[in-house]
Amino acid sequence: MPSQVFVDNDPGSVLTSAWLNPVNDWANHATNTQTGTTYTPMLADFNHRTLLNNASAITVTIPANAAVPFAPGTVLQMVQTGAGQVQFVGATGVTIHNVNGQSHTKGQWANVYLQQQATVDTWILYGDTA
Repeated sequence: MPSQVFVDNDPGSVLTSAWLNPVNDWANHATNTQTGTTYTPMLADFNHRTLLNNASAITVTIPANAAVPFAPGTVLQMVQTGAGQVQFVGATGVTIHNVNGQSHTKGQWANVYLQQQATVDTWILYGDTA
């Protein structure tokens, strides 16, 4: 196997073996399909793609670190596969930041990511938000 170099110019980022393993990309991750109208991510969602499929609106509640201790730097991938728009909310004490101030998906097949920051109850939501 050829040598690979990973360059990270962000001294505040947290790298995990998932990011350093070239075979361990999102396409190879397991899928967690949710069909209800509410969902709270769990530790098992790390390195998985969560598909949210319902005709009605879906609320995803990001739990406090005291309830679900995700490691700082954890990235969760979520895809709206049904017609129901997905709204992201934080449990008590959890803050979700987004560049455009939006906390829901653009529409069916929207792909979003949530990344936990070093301050463990702070997350960034990015991707197909509207």
